[in-house]
Amino acid sequence: QLKPPNIAALKANLKRLEGNLEKISDQALNYSLGSQLLEKTESGIEAVQEVLQKLPQEADDPEVQAMLEGNFVQPQLVEFQNRLFPALRKIFVASAQAGKLELDDVPPEILGRFVSEDQTYAIYAYPSVNIWEREPLTEFVKELRTVDPHVTGPPIMFFEILNLVRNSYFQAGLYSALAIFLIFLIDFKSLRYSLLAFLPLILGTFSLFGLMSLFGLSFNTANMIALPMILGIGADNGVHMIHRFREEKETNIDFLFGSTGKALLITYLDTLTSFVGLAFANHQGLGQLGRVVILGITCCTAAGVLFLPSIMVLIIKQRVKRKA
Repeated sequence: QLKPPNIAALKANLKRLEGNLEKISDQALNYSLGSQLLEKTESGIEAVQEVLQKLPQEADDPEVQAMLEGNFVQPQLVEFQNRLFPALRKIFVASAQAGKLELDDVPPEILGRFVSEDQTYAIYAYPSVNIWEREPLTEFVKELRTVDPHVTGPPIMFFEILNLVRNSYFQAGLYSALAIFLIFLIDFKSLRYSLLAFLPLILGTFSLFGLMSLFGLSFNTANMIALPMILGIGADNGVHMIHRFREEKETNIDFLFGSTGKALLITYLDTLTSFVGLAFANHQGLGQLGRVVILGITCCTAAGVLFLPSIMVLIIKQRVKRKA
């Protein structure tokens, strides 16, 4: 039987025992009786942790010394010892005497992940770089394809998706812009007014690209829907302003400081608040989507409020000169 131990030494020995059991647990599946060994080691780890939790925290406390001298630690450790070693002894002996592991000894659900029915072996290559960034992903895929051009897996699929997005994303944006301009032509029935309404959208979009480069943002599979949203939302400013300008017979822009200007401001703020919460999301993709949309609608609104009125003022001056 164990004698009443020193509390610090007792804890150290229990910790060492727990560590050894964890090492055995990590290697358990390499043996034919691995499942049984794993079950026993987990029970042993739980028992050790239970004993550690019941041990006093301070060894210098008089109450602790009294408990050590009494029947607190010793019976529990003796019971733990008597249960643990007989339960694990057979497993340890069987594991030590186990022969070489053959493929037939591996469970089919595990073997099927590495060896096919025609005895083709699967080789898994794990990257040492962050493949969620484009440049490391490209280099990783390039190196893999030097070994086998038909290599596959999640990184390959992600790489091809990025290429498809990159090649077709701006084409989709161009088609959306052309469709918007066609709607302007149908609405205004004038190339001049259609171009005026379309200019803030063009300036705002290119300003967005510049700010994204400045802030280190880029279009990716997570925020690729931002550009069509920005084109649709950003087109509103020019349409409302040009319609009101025509109603005023191109004589003034006072409406920008009245009803139309207030309506545009409220619309902008309403859209902005809808994406502010998204911009601060913990999810990286959703956060980037929110930030890109906020930048886009801000750029389009600023272009509409600052640039388009300047063009209107020039048109008014030309009309005055012609009348004079």
